[in-house]
Order: sequence, then C-alpha cells, then structure tokens
Amino acid sequence: MSSAVVKFCKWGNGLAVRIPKALANAIAASEGKCAEMIVENGELILRPIVKSGGKPRYTLDELLRSMTRDNVPQEVDWGLRRGNEALSSPVSS
Repeated sequence: MSSAVVKFCKWGNGLAVRIPKALANAIAASEGKCAEMIVENGELILRPIVKSGGKPRYTLDELLRSMTRDNVPQEVDWGLRRGNEALSSPVSS
C-alpha cells in the first residue's frame, strides 16, 4: 500500500491536493482521467473511474478479416453522383 502526506492548497474557491507520481502510477491515473471523490466516515476517498467495456474498437484489418462472401453488404444507391468523391470507373473485385 502506497501512502503520502499532502498539503491542501487554495485553488479558486476550492482546495486542491497534488497527487505524488508514485501514487498516481499505483492507480494508473494520468492527466484528463476522471475520478470520484466521496466522504465516508469522515475520510476523503478518491476513486479513479474505470470505464467498463464500452464500445469495442476495431482496426480496418480486423473488420475485413471477418468478412466473407456471405456477409458482404449490398451496394446502396445514394442518388446522382456529384463532387470529387465520384469514381470514374467501377471498382472491380
């Protein structure tokens, strides 16, 4: 268990404490991550918020590897071609 003595400092209308690097590393905290602060039995407790699961992230290679001839999506007609995104010739497979 890591511990440290810290000093409360004024920050705007509130107070702030500096979290020593060793303690931040122990809980995998970094700039921009969120934490929950609660008071329990007269003690201030700071808990990092751990995102559970969330949306899975895939690379293009992972998505393409999962494609088969049976699950290739059908072409969608988006109307008349316009702009620079229009292909000059159909893509061959």
